[in-house]
Amino acid sequence: MTSAYSFVEGWIVEAPGSPAEYWIVKGYEHPPGKVVAAPYRRGGKRLDPRSIEQAPLWTIEHFPCRGGPVPMLSLDAASSKPVNPWRVLELRYPDLPHPIKHLLEEVNPELAGLTGSWAVFAEDRGSDVDLIVYGDPDEIYLALKYLKSRGAIVRHKHKRSEYPLDSARLLDSCIKNGGETACYTLRILRYTTPRECSKRLTPLGLYAGPLEITGEQEALDSILVPARYRAVLLKLGLPAVVETWRTSYQELKPGVYAGVLEVFADQNGAITASPDLKGHLKPMASAW
Repeated sequence: MTSAYSFVEGWIVEAPGSPAEYWIVKGYEHPPGKVVAAPYRRGGKRLDPRSIEQAPLWTIEHFPCRGGPVPMLSLDAASSKPVNPWRVLELRYPDLPHPIKHLLEEVNPELAGLTGSWAVFAEDRGSDVDLIVYGDPDEIYLALKYLKSRGAIVRHKHKRSEYPLDSARLLDSCIKNGGETACYTLRILRYTTPRECSKRLTPLGLYAGPLEITGEQEALDSILVPARYRAVLLKLGLPAVVETWRTSYQELKPGVYAGVLEVFADQNGAITASPDLKGHLKPMASAW
């Protein structure tokens, strides 16, 4: 069976079996005949897709693109009941809070999709609306800045342990319109179709200590998924690229951070560090 679906970051698939189990697709690169994904909801209970311990052992395989074991489904299984984000947004659009509709109108991306709890009809009154979009990232972010300048985008109502909520954050925030306020995450995709594996990663271990983020790896990298930053692991004096798929680590400012990161070397010897699975980043005073 050949899949007609373009499984990339943010797609959701309903895995075969009972109780109902949804997996969320991770990344843009997948092995032949497989889809890298992680359990997201099982029998109505939300799971942490960052933890591979919640995936059945038989689904976990080594994937050189990620430098280690990752959960994955067969392409046939993923293709049996996909939740297409672009189509489900059209289906759920009438139900969305009015401020979110206003946000989409103002941002006006080339493509917009719905993921997370709203995509599987599992939202509650406290649920963010999780959006994935594709288009010119500069124009999308300028539209968000314009909304912010008008006072329409306000600080998120929730609290996270990973970072102090900063008024400049635009991709994980809340929007006011017509007397209502609704909170959202907005992830700007780099691609809408799967890509071939671009690198082979070898794990080098964990780094724990201070690191300095000196800027984006390339222009706009801090607002794209994944975000990429030029950094120095200060205890080692080692230049690295910090790559993260987590919304909470987008829009990071240059400065010094305390962190725990997995460190990898690619086939050319370049160093990549990630806080996503076994670590964290916490800004120190100079970063904020």
